[in-house]
Amino acid sequence: MFWAQTLWRPLRFVVLVALVGCSSIGTQSDRQAEPSPLQWESGTFANIPERGAGDLSTYVEGLAHPQSYTALTADRTAQVRTMFDTIDKATAAMIAGDLERNWCAAVDAAGTAGYRLGRYYDTISTRWFIVGEDGSGTGQAYFILNPEPKRDLIVEAPHVYATNDKLEGRTDTEGMLILRQTLGRGLLINSADRCQGSQGGCGGTFSSSTVCAGFDDGEPYRQSDVGHNTDTVFHVLHQAFSDAAASTHFVQLHGNVDARLQRGGLSVSDGRTTASTTSLATLFVSNIQELPIGALPADAVNDCATESKILCGYRNVQGRYTNDPSASCDGLAMPQGGTRFLHLEQRSGSPSLIDQPQPVIEALEATVACAGTCSLPPQVIPAPSTVCPERR
Repeated sequence: MFWAQTLWRPLRFVVLVALVGCSSIGTQSDRQAEPSPLQWESGTFANIPERGAGDLSTYVEGLAHPQSYTALTADRTAQVRTMFDTIDKATAAMIAGDLERNWCAAVDAAGTAGYRLGRYYDTISTRWFIVGEDGSGTGQAYFILNPEPKRDLIVEAPHVYATNDKLEGRTDTEGMLILRQTLGRGLLINSADRCQGSQGGCGGTFSSSTVCAGFDDGEPYRQSDVGHNTDTVFHVLHQAFSDAAASTHFVQLHGNVDARLQRGGLSVSDGRTTASTTSLATLFVSNIQELPIGALPADAVNDCATESKILCGYRNVQGRYTNDPSASCDGLAMPQGGTRFLHLEQRSGSPSLIDQPQPVIEALEATVACAGTCSLPPQVIPAPSTVCPERR
C-alpha cells in the first residue's frame, strides 16, 4: 500500500532529480534546455477542494470538538476502509508519476463514508497536506496526511477537548508540530471529546473525577473515548495504517497532572510489560535524555518497560492492536509488543512538553529513521481547471 511504499518512491525520484540538476556533464545550454521535473501538486491533485492556506497548526487549533457523538456502524466502518484504500491508491499513483490520477474518486469515496476530503497549503513548510473532516456531524476523527512523508510515523491525539482549558486540549497542535517537523506520514485527532456517548465496549474506567464533568473516578469510559474504544473512525484508520506496513510507527500524545512525575516530565510506554532494554520505550527514553540541547534529566522521564508503572498505556486500544492484532481490546496487559507504538503521558508544568514539544520531536527523529534526505522542496499553489464535486 502507498503509505508503506511512498517513503522509498520519493527517494528514487529525488535522487534522479539531483543527478539531473547537479550533473556537470554537457554544456550550459544543454542544462538550461532540460525540462524541470513535474511536481505532483501541479496535476489533478489540484482538483481536490481547497480548505485554505496558512499555518496548518492554526487550522488544527480551529477544528471543532462537539459535545455529542454517534457511534460508528459496521456499514460506515467498511466505507471508511474504502476511503482509506482509495486515497492510498491515488497517492501512490501520483507519487509514482501519474499526475492525471482521478482524485475525484477519492473525494467521492470520502463522501460515501460521511467525510469531506480537502487539501490545505501549509505556508510554514510550503507543502500541501490532505485533510479529512467528518461531514456527517457524528463526532468522528479528523485526519491530516502528508502525501510525501520522509518518516514512517503516525501521530495521534485522542483526547482533545472543545477548549484548550484542559491539558490534553492542546495535544492537537502539539501533534501538528510533530508531524510537520518530523515529516511524518499523518496525524489523527479525535473530534467529539472523550466524554460523549454511552459506555464504551472495551472496559476500563476513569482514574480521576476531573477528566469529564459528571463522571467520577471509577466510572466507565465513554464511546467517544477513542483511546479506549474500537468502534471509532480513529481506530479504523489506526488499524489501516498498522496493517499497511510493519515498519509504520505510532506516537500517541496524552497529558496529565500526576504528582508522581516531575513537572514538565513524561512517562513512556510501548505496550510491553516485561523489562527490556531493547523496547521502543527504552530507546525513546534514551534519545530524549541524550539530546545535544534540551535533554530531559533521567529523573524527569519514566520508562514503563524498566521503571515504575506510572501512567502506562497498557489498556490503550491502538497500542494493543498494533502490538497484537488478535488481542481483545479489554484483555490483560500484554508482555509482547514494544516495537512500533509509543504512548506518551506528559506532565503539566513549566515548560510543558505539550506546549514546547521540541525535545519530543528531536527524540522521535532519533528513534524513527528518516528515509533518504530528510528534506522536501517547496511546492507551488496551482490554479485548478476543475474542482471535484462534494456530497452534501
